Amino acid sequence: MTSAEPRAGKAVALAVLLLALGAGQPAWGHGDVHQQIEQVTAQLQQHPDDVELLLRRARLHQAHADWAASAADFDRAEVQAPALATVWLARGQMLLAAGRLDEARREVDKFVSQKPDVAEGWLTRARVGVKQGRPMDATTDFHRALELPTRPEPEHYLEYAQALTAVHPSRRAEAVDVLDQGLTRLGNLPALGLPAVDLEVQLQRYDAALARLRRLGASSPRPETWLDRQGDVLLLAGRPSEAAQCFRTALETLARRSVTVRARAASQQLQASLEKKLIPLTPRTTTATATAGQR
Repeated sequence: MTSAEPRAGKAVALAVLLLALGAGQPAWGHGDVHQQIEQVTAQLQQHPDDVELLLRRARLHQAHADWAASAADFDRAEVQAPALATVWLARGQMLLAAGRLDEARREVDKFVSQKPDVAEGWLTRARVGVKQGRPMDATTDFHRALELPTRPEPEHYLEYAQALTAVHPSRRAEAVDVLDQGLTRLGNLPALGLPAVDLEVQLQRYDAALARLRRLGASSPRPETWLDRQGDVLLLAGRPSEAAQCFRTALETLARRSVTVRARAASQQLQASLEKKLIPLTPRTTTATATAGQR
């Protein structure tokens, strides 16, 4: 193996590390971050040129919102590994978190020009575009990211759909199509299904919204919650008698649940809400008329 080969292998490993650390703000608790920074700093005193340690500390500083320290570590890492394009992406994500949007875009632009087959680059640039108030640009970048043969997360489709509706309300139907792509690719997830229901309602496509709710509730352990939502949509559609039937069925389903489930605060709140919704939908018996008839 030549001397260049180990360096290339290390660059690949570092790129994998950075992507594994994730986009945006790391999900460490602040109580743990300070201790981890101290640990990595101690290791860097022994190995000051270790790029992996520099990148790890840069992310930890980012989690602690210490933008200057994070930027300094990214700069040092770039000096040590100038060919490691993933440093640009990571630094761009830090700058995005810091609200320095123009600088973030410049960093991510450099990355996507070198690594157009990495979805994280397009996703990050799309998020910068959203923050910059450029939803049209963001939709293009989300589309590029989701075309790549990598497994996306549900939030990627949701962010794409939100960017489309931010361009103009007339693009709600396209947003529904994007969410359907996610549902087809990832499964019948409420995280995508419910926003699709909301968009169908906004488009006044009530039957489509009801069909989605039925699919979402088909395998749910809490069918009463989905019946409640169906009733709400039926009310919006101007079908009060069907809505009332949904609310009654939800109450009956809830009544068959175990004592433990019915005693939960969420169940009690749902029961109270359903009963309240039924009050204006339930015909009142005219006591006076009945009494007069008896006479």
